[in-house]
Amino acid sequence: MAKLILGALLAFTSQDQRPSVQDVIKEVGPTIRALEGVIDVTAGGTPEEPRIMVRVASEEAKTAVREKIGAAASGYKFFLYVAPTPGQTVVAPATPAEATKTPPRKTDAEKPTETSLEDCDIFRDYLKLKPVIRHKDGKTIDGCQLLRRSRVGGGGGHAFWYTRHRFDCPVRTGKIAKPAKADEYTTWVFTRGFLPAASGSFLVFELKGSDKLWFDGVKDDLTALLPFIREGARWVKADKEDAGVGWTWEVRKD
Repeated sequence: MAKLILGALLAFTSQDQRPSVQDVIKEVGPTIRALEGVIDVTAGGTPEEPRIMVRVASEEAKTAVREKIGAAASGYKFFLYVAPTPGQTVVAPATPAEATKTPPRKTDAEKPTETSLEDCDIFRDYLKLKPVIRHKDGKTIDGCQLLRRSRVGGGGGHAFWYTRHRFDCPVRTGKIAKPAKADEYTTWVFTRGFLPAASGSFLVFELKGSDKLWFDGVKDDLTALLPFIREGARWVKADKEDAGVGWTWEVRKD
């Protein structure tokens, strides 16, 4: 499989400079998406070191896909991460003896006394911890989620992934800092929290008005969702033309 992906990139080898990560994804993306367990293939990383983000459904799929595609394509490293489809809960099947048991309620003594990554539902899912039902003012609220946003506008459709934290999440409010030895996925959640937008890939057909209208729609949408990614975040760089590839934000301390 790695040889197949490499063969798809031979057209680039004669060029003087390396192709963009988007061009590489156009070449190898369909082949990777066809592999069992692969959910999506997108561009990610940082402007200085772009990566090809491969989202898979399980640890088993991650291992199998890694063996098939290798470590990189056309100089861009693959970053494989496990994240089930939004709204899907992965539950281990219970044995007959366990199925009749009612799980005990967690007591106050068992609740974490310090703020940690486990207080963010995105990291609880990433760390394979049990889901927690969140309540506020006596009502059940949605936990933090990795969501796919898709919209249709005057300039055509766009879609992207982003982290939607609940308002009291310690990651969103900045009450906890990125761990010193954080892996790539953890670093991405803390420092970016979104992937570049794709144009109309979720549509059966696409009616595109103009590039400017499309870029304006992407920026307006991402700007509106930025408070869910990090409280008080402001764009440092958000050139419309790259649809989020090189966009960066920071939390300014006034």
